[in-house]
Amino acid sequence: MWTAVCLMFAASAASGEVAVADVARVIESSRPGIAGRAVLDELRGRLADELVRYAEKLGETPEAEAELSRRYAEAQAAYSAEVRRISEILTDVLRGAAQKWLKNNKRGVTVIIPADSALAASGGADVSDELLRQMDKIMVDFTQKR
Repeated sequence: MWTAVCLMFAASAASGEVAVADVARVIESSRPGIAGRAVLDELRGRLADELVRYAEKLGETPEAEAELSRRYAEAQAAYSAEVRRISEILTDVLRGAAQKWLKNNKRGVTVIIPADSALAASGGADVSDELLRQMDKIMVDFTQKR
């Protein structure tokens, strides 16, 4: 029994504080997130323009319709791949910002979890604004392929 009590106290002393962050808001509102969205918006517009030009060039035949459907699927796949790539970059940037914040925080926070994963948290546990400020210091070049 004493072993269980000792383990309980040791675990609570080593655990530190837990904070939460609104991951979607931090990413979407950050400078890197806004830049990533701009890249995706530009790509979507360019792909749509290419499809319109291609459709005009093909004309209206059954073969053209099938070819246009194929091209549309290719464009959709390219856009989805770019969304994944940018999402991965932004997730890595957020993880880095969170690690840096954890290392330098004076509140004793040792863990940050997504706010939407927490059953409940007090307002004082939310570090979203601090992570947003940390992310805003980071410049990301989305033209560099991984």
